[in-house]
Amino acid sequence: MLKFQQLDARWSAYIIKFGTLMDHAANQEQNQGILIDNYTLDDDVWRNFCHEWKIPPKFGFAELSSLTRRTCVYVARPSGPRIQKLNLLDLPLELLNLIFHHATVKQAQLLSAVCRKLNNIGRTFAFAGRSLAFDLPEKTWEPWLEPGVHREEDIAQVAYAEREKFVACSDFLISRPDLLEKLKVLSVADNWQSILKKKTFPHKQVLSGLENGRFHAPMYKNVRRILSGSHFLTTVTLSHIRLSLPTIKGVRELPRLETLTLWACTLSSEAVDALEDDIDHSLKSASLQNLRIMAHTPDLEKAWNAIHICTQLRTLSVTAESLFVPPHSDTWPKFGCFQTLESLYLGQLHPISVPFVADWLEAVSLYAPLTRLTRLKLHGFTGMNDAQILEVLRPLAGAPLEVLALDGSKEVRLDFLDAIHGLFPNLIGLSFCRRGGRFRGGHLLSWPAPDWQYAQRLSIFPRLRYFRWNAPITYFTFSPGALLCFEEGFPNSEDGTNAEKLDKIQGPDDFYILDGDWVPLLFAIHCPALEVISGFLGAHYVSRDPEMKVSIARKPPIETNEYDVDHWDPERYGHWPSVVRK
Repeated sequence: MLKFQQLDARWSAYIIKFGTLMDHAANQEQNQGILIDNYTLDDDVWRNFCHEWKIPPKFGFAELSSLTRRTCVYVARPSGPRIQKLNLLDLPLELLNLIFHHATVKQAQLLSAVCRKLNNIGRTFAFAGRSLAFDLPEKTWEPWLEPGVHREEDIAQVAYAEREKFVACSDFLISRPDLLEKLKVLSVADNWQSILKKKTFPHKQVLSGLENGRFHAPMYKNVRRILSGSHFLTTVTLSHIRLSLPTIKGVRELPRLETLTLWACTLSSEAVDALEDDIDHSLKSASLQNLRIMAHTPDLEKAWNAIHICTQLRTLSVTAESLFVPPHSDTWPKFGCFQTLESLYLGQLHPISVPFVADWLEAVSLYAPLTRLTRLKLHGFTGMNDAQILEVLRPLAGAPLEVLALDGSKEVRLDFLDAIHGLFPNLIGLSFCRRGGRFRGGHLLSWPAPDWQYAQRLSIFPRLRYFRWNAPITYFTFSPGALLCFEEGFPNSEDGTNAEKLDKIQGPDDFYILDGDWVPLLFAIHCPALEVISGFLGAHYVSRDPEMKVSIARKPPIETNEYDVDHWDPERYGHWPSVVRK
């Protein structure tokens, strides 16, 4: 209340000054001052007023006058502004912790700066995430692409400067054990490697030639020290990092690690041999549950060895930059961690690799039956026909699959749906992205059968709650319901002609149903459990009244939340949501 009273006094002083300024503008002759927004003011008077009340230089008198009048109207209201009797610090400690829990790291940092009490509460959340990057300044490397120009000295100079920054940041973190104890999410990236691996980059061996090949050693040493001092890390992301055996051991020794992401990382020969010959299980992690691997195709076969760290794997996402390669057949018997696997994502499949992927999955299902696998996504490098996709799916027939996403199907015929039902009859989520070639987005293609036949055929999945496809649906054409209205003379509300018939088709308040709504309605009628149908027109939500009358809406019903697409169909280079310990 005291703060409002002080503000009100300040406002009153401003109004008096502004009124004096208005009187001066009204009495001033046009030839005795400067013209400001159609008002004639003495330039000294206006300049002094702006200086006293901190008016921005580009702010005009007319704008100031308009805002002042609007504020006067608000302040003059009889009720006045509502005074908050409780403040944030009056909330229980449990609620304050919950607020920080839902905040981003940036928001937690800002909230922690408010006062000492919030700082004590929020310190755990504000320092929960940390990113370290051996960075490359934007556009610095573009001149290095010029052919025939020697840039080795310039590249080395920039590299040393960026390494110094990385080491300084990591040294600070190492010097603060209190911050390491609060660290839960760590990301380490070598952004130089993405540039050095470009085909057109002419200086690929510059860094490897510095300091006898040990240029990265100080940075990797600090990363291992951070890992050894962070006992509460749950998520680690490594990007373009060379994984040596000491680094693998540092990751394995994290007692609470749940999610590990390896983005374009390479494993040293020593690390590969140790992981393959880990007889005493000294490199196994009992806590790691979620593994995500994205590798360049030549490095993918070695990157598969990272899976040997896991003993209780629950989600696995593996994708290649260009062409998916299954693990070497000698390692197949070591995939015992697949017994606990719940979600699997395989990206960049190619028709030529389908037989090898099918053999791998069949062998793995024998060594480790996939009795818990409930979610599967296959992403195709190029369009694959129905037979090729079924060749990959058949080894998984014994899995209790509930969510299936197929990105890169070339055909998707009606009998293909029957074959999927024969393998996985209890699906609750089904997604198709049909593509004719190597198109990486959701390209619109004509489907082999009409929409209504697909809707009818999906009725064989009685539990289906979510369906996503990329069939072209004409948005700006009228549905049969609207045509019926036209044929019968557009009955009005006075005589109610054909009101009962129209009500059964489209509802009493909508005379026009676009095809964008009509097609989802067909699917909803044939699939009694369907809740969401998604496509290029966005998501359509299905609701049913007590009489089981179906309606379609573009927004979710009040009692439900908007669906999360990652739970049903992760995007390319995506992954299934991580499983987190409670």
